[in-house]
Amino acid sequence: MFAWFKRGKRPSASQTEIANPPTSDALEAENKPVVAGTQEDEPAVVSPRQFWNSGLSSNDWMAEMYNEELKKGAFDHLPGKGKPIEVPDGDITNSILKNANFLPDWLTLQHEIRDDLQKLARDERRDNSMIERILQGINIKIGKYNNLVPSTVLQKRKLTTENWKQQIDNWA
Repeated sequence: MFAWFKRGKRPSASQTEIANPPTSDALEAENKPVVAGTQEDEPAVVSPRQFWNSGLSSNDWMAEMYNEELKKGAFDHLPGKGKPIEVPDGDITNSILKNANFLPDWLTLQHEIRDDLQKLARDERRDNSMIERILQGINIKIGKYNNLVPSTVLQKRKLTTENWKQQIDNWA
């Protein structure tokens, strides 16, 4: 990097560019597109713009790319152009996920636990040892559920042979 400081060495072309940055006129001439139609055999060529080393932040870089595409007319024929945007009531993120038929893992697990409890409640012919084994499996799912929920308010207690019938309403 600092090789051009050494005695007797000349700076390379890239080091010269760093030491003497190009003027704004040179940058404008470099980024000007070549006009189409100068020769019939030549296709229209646009010089590529190097956003990554232009000194712009990523927000400016994205905004500039968006504005260039807007000038080209890339967004003129999108479906729904000119129609009002439907703004859902409540949380926008949840409404987007609901429209995409996406359930987070913790909600999927909540539904599984609810279904397992309802299945256990329907079949009263099971003995206590079988109920305890089923409740152990459900309690493992409850532990996973408690780790996945976004808030501690949504966490649930583990089930025992004494309280599982009362807890069915909490899972519904």
